[in-house]
Amino acid sequence: MDIARSVLVLDDTIDLAELRENARWLGRQRVDDVKVHLHVLTADEAAVAAHRIRRTTNDCGCRWGESLLALTALALWLVPVATDVTRPGVLGSILLLLTAAVGGKLAGLAASRARLRSELRRLGALTGRGELDGRDLP
Repeated sequence: MDIARSVLVLDDTIDLAELRENARWLGRQRVDDVKVHLHVLTADEAAVAAHRIRRTTNDCGCRWGESLLALTALALWLVPVATDVTRPGVLGSILLLLTAAVGGKLAGLAASRARLRSELRRLGALTGRGELDGRDLP
């Protein structure tokens, strides 16, 4: 069985700039492995940077969505028990849970994008070329 693997290789600042430009909220390409070959990094530093880039590139925001969904469900169950607030109806509860899940997923995507761009800025600054100084970030 032949399984195609996606490998991202970062050799220079141009690769970093290209990856930074492709660091979108949605539609990021999944990578199975990241190789960082920057002359200013030791092997250990390159491995740590590769791990961070792989983790943040592949992050879909689901962990944040699941967490916010669970917290909202817990609040829907506990708040009426602990206070005089009444529970919303079934439709209101479903709407709250759905909003929490989608909001959490979007927050997770935004956080992973910010972490990815921050790591790329850090690596760009280490190369000394100054192309990734962060001034172009939204």
